Amino acid sequence: MDAALAELAKTWTKLPALDKLVAFKRLDAPRALEFYTLLPFNEKYFLLCGFPLQSIAPVLEGLPLGQRRRFVSLPREFYERMFRQLVAERAEAS
Repeated sequence: MDAALAELAKTWTKLPALDKLVAFKRLDAPRALEFYTLLPFNEKYFLLCGFPLQSIAPVLEGLPLGQRRRFVSLPREFYERMFRQLVAERAEAS
């Protein structure tokens, strides 16, 4: 496990909602999925709801194109993987 991701997971719940989405969208796809697995159910649900890159529109607005490219738009297949993991976790808890 990536030590930086583990550290982020420890402080995650203290971050404001928009900061969480921004931080998640700065991760490359494989690290984003790895990080997602470290989080509790409610935080996974939050990230799934904020999946579209447009969810951080207030941050992206006014940024130069070069800075906007730092934010990752995860592929649709990642949404599906995240969703399946969330559903499986919910089923295990029932």
